[in-house]
Amino acid sequence: MRIRTADGDVDELLGEVEQLAVTPGVDEATVVAALERVASAAEDGTETWCMAHREMARRVLPENPWRSAVLARAVLARDPEDHLAWGILGLAHSLLDNRALSVRAYRRALALAPGNVAYLHNLGHLLDALEDRPTEALPLLRRAHELARSDTDIAASFAHALARTGRLAEAIAVLKPRLRVRATREDHELYAWLVELADDAAAKAKPPAASTRERRVRASRRSRV
Repeated sequence: MRIRTADGDVDELLGEVEQLAVTPGVDEATVVAALERVASAAEDGTETWCMAHREMARRVLPENPWRSAVLARAVLARDPEDHLAWGILGLAHSLLDNRALSVRAYRRALALAPGNVAYLHNLGHLLDALEDRPTEALPLLRRAHELARSDTDIAASFAHALARTGRLAEAIAVLKPRLRVRATREDHELYAWLVELADDAAAKAKPPAASTRERRVRASRRSRV
């Protein structure tokens, strides 16, 4: 049975969202407004209601991480095993610089979806570059790299954590082939940093601090959910 409200039929509203999402030139605000109509029309706590809130949380995340966190928490209040909502919440808290909350959310997401590459990478990168916990980060980034060997961002994060835990030769071996595949200036800077460390005998006595490149945490890397 279809639900009809002042905003219209839920199925029709979902169709509108799907059409807007694939229409060139449509901005995120328009899609979010359509999702708001779906959320208003759907029964509270239903799969459709959760989907609308979760998708809104994902779409507003880059510009409004606080609102994204609120929307993700609304989904989790109804379904605490929604790993997508936990992943969105983890990234939102990371962008808000709530690192402890971000780590906690990503751990919950990974507990529900252990093979999710984005969660493995984002949590590993957060622990290594921002929390100064490269030893904890390394197995997460190693697993992400095993699952997505063609991803140059993950290779760079993995190489960085390897270097910080004293595995310089392995770090160089991981990153060097990636320099031929859509490498950025930051990737070349990271490689130069690794080579410099390898050439510096003093570096072998003490694991290096996070590089400037990794502390910056490029927006393109952090936007994945």
